[in-house]
Amino acid sequence: MQKVGRILVVLNECGMCDEVIKKSAELAKHLKAGVTILYVREEALFELPIYHGEQSDLESVRKKLKSIAKEAGLENVAVFVYENDTIDRVSLEAERENDTLIITAYTPKLSYKLCKKAPAPVLVLKKAKTAYAKAVVSIDSVAETKRCLTFVRELFPRTALHLYQDYQYFSQPIADPFVDPMIEPYDMSMDLIENNEMIQARKEAFYKLCEEEGVEGTFLMGEKTIDQNIAAFVSDKGADLLVVDLLDGATLLAMALEDILEKTTVDTLVCREQ
Repeated sequence: MQKVGRILVVLNECGMCDEVIKKSAELAKHLKAGVTILYVREEALFELPIYHGEQSDLESVRKKLKSIAKEAGLENVAVFVYENDTIDRVSLEAERENDTLIITAYTPKLSYKLCKKAPAPVLVLKKAKTAYAKAVVSIDSVAETKRCLTFVRELFPRTALHLYQDYQYFSQPIADPFVDPMIEPYDMSMDLIENNEMIQARKEAFYKLCEEEGVEGTFLMGEKTIDQNIAAFVSDKGADLLVVDLLDGATLLAMALEDILEKTTVDTLVCREQ
């Protein structure tokens, strides 16, 4: 994650285009970044009756987006309109410059695929608030989180941050199917001891990071699924922004991302340590 030099606005329908473009213009002004608007008409979305009419005419959409961008203070902004293949088109465009931030409105399934594949951070808007008072930062790894925190502070310097780590342990099988229990009995207590030690070590590292960064933090072992725990925690804290910092695509947090995006009611910034 580098200093943002360009904002790539991704739209699939005109329902929230005003809010998304306005939010992008505000961030572009703050970051002194350029803006590119990419509108992709997905046939799967436009099979629904609400998407017929003006939105089916791509040239009309392009003119409308140009007008909205101008009203938001974006002069000479590039607007591209296409049909289908949102993810590939966005990935190709984002790869042109390695300092891109993607901003898009939440669309079921599509937003998750975009966050999963895009080679850049993605801000998924549901409410598109002008300013965020508090952000919950849900992290995978303490060791890699500082870059994400620096990035978030660059985007939203007045937003209070609260770190959150939900460590859920999945025990090993009670017995190895390739080991005869009569010859080598399985001692589950050793697993429990090692697991408790690992939890304690991660907890200490988490709170050390919070102290170093001067932020509040909460480390817990959730009783429900990760997405349910995060949605509830964001609500309990009264946060208006969720930041999800992913280590890679194989962690529990990464695998829960689609449900997290669906269940949370606030805007979500997805960062990937790459």
